[in-house]
Amino acid sequence: MPKKNTTTPKQFKIPLLSMEDYNEILNTDLFELLGLEKLPAKEKSQIAEKLGDIIMSRVLIRIDEQLEANDIAALKSILEKDDKGVFYDFLEEKNIDLPKIVTQEAMNLKAELASFVLMKNKAQ
Repeated sequence: MPKKNTTTPKQFKIPLLSMEDYNEILNTDLFELLGLEKLPAKEKSQIAEKLGDIIMSRVLIRIDEQLEANDIAALKSILEKDDKGVFYDFLEEKNIDLPKIVTQEAMNLKAELASFVLMKNKAQ
């Protein structure tokens, strides 16, 4: 069964970093990495919500890339009904590992954001 090949409208390229830099990114709080640890909790919450939206958009793109056209139509219908159980059953039926994709996309976003900060700090 051929997979639909799509690309995101804007591909982000992560600058090459050392393994030490990646380990730091993985093991450090995002707000600390970005120098935002002193932000009020309300602002952190708002940022976290926006980052969550970005991650979910990327997750849906990844899911879309793994589905055929008729499955995409079925998925849209499921999403419109907002039935989580049916959604998870659908993904399982299609052998799509949602927790894995969410984790990968969250770490990708964290690495992208942090890499820009690390590169900026190294340039100073």
